[in-house]
Amino acid sequence: MTFKFFLLAVVLLIVVTAAILFGSVWIPPTELIHSPLLRMRLTRVLAGALVGAGLSVSGTVFQAILRNPLADPYVLGVSSGAGLGAALTMAAGLGLWAAWTISAGAFLGALLSIGFVYFIARERSGAVHVYTLLLTGVMYSAFASAGLMIVFIMAPNERLPGILWQLLGSLQIYDSRLLWISGTVIAVGIIGAALTAPALNPMILGDDKAHSLGVDANRTRLTAFVLASLIAGACVSLCGLIGFVGLAAPHISRCLFGQDYRRLVPASVLTGATLLIAADLLARSLPLTGAIAAEAPVGIVTALIGAPFFLVIMSRRKASS
Repeated sequence: MTFKFFLLAVVLLIVVTAAILFGSVWIPPTELIHSPLLRMRLTRVLAGALVGAGLSVSGTVFQAILRNPLADPYVLGVSSGAGLGAALTMAAGLGLWAAWTISAGAFLGALLSIGFVYFIARERSGAVHVYTLLLTGVMYSAFASAGLMIVFIMAPNERLPGILWQLLGSLQIYDSRLLWISGTVIAVGIIGAALTAPALNPMILGDDKAHSLGVDANRTRLTAFVLASLIAGACVSLCGLIGFVGLAAPHISRCLFGQDYRRLVPASVLTGATLLIAADLLARSLPLTGAIAAEAPVGIVTALIGAPFFLVIMSRRKASS
């Protein structure tokens, strides 16, 4: 297992190096040190590492507490709620005050989503059943997605490109303070998820088995749900809606390290960071001449490349089984 972690770290280092050296404009390493592009690329790499790791860990935790391999940050409506908050902020013109107001709107939308989904799914006894939580999250996600479309239709024309760019996802960071604030939330959430990982192993066996092993299923589920949701909300507030990473990276990690969440959580950090940095490198390397932007949004790249790759993995697992 240690050797596999070492290989993942080496692959991440290679991808980070390539993301710093290459892009739409290639600059020799000797000249890159004195180029303003170095700071921009380092910022994008750091944002990609944080958001990729955060989405991956969030998806890993959601898959554990819901006992569903298809769970990810979008399933319970957290990402959609955060996107709706950001879109409302931009449509109302509040984003013109300062760059941080958009992220604040996204994070507030994520917090409201957490509270609403958990309040509706919680029974009078205080217990929260997996299927109730999952169904509530799916319904809220559909509601938030419809709200996003309404906001997009009714928003002023001059603000539509900004809203669309936020929904498609991008690692372009215009205010370094956002990176540090959201990055701190993501890092704290990942540490909390790692500390909760030992209790997630009994959770996949069911509440009764978890209780018999000395794990409070309801408390563990609430703690893990809040941590994963806060991580996802911070990721959306920083870089917009970026799909696939929270679904695929946990599966790739599971193929390499098995079902033990004590290894899955740190492995998901490396896998998610590698995937998103590589996707962003590809996005800004594609020659585009669009009306909205000169590069492909990273959210589109992750979906176009990631979905077929994920289907290949699932087909091989099905054939081997």
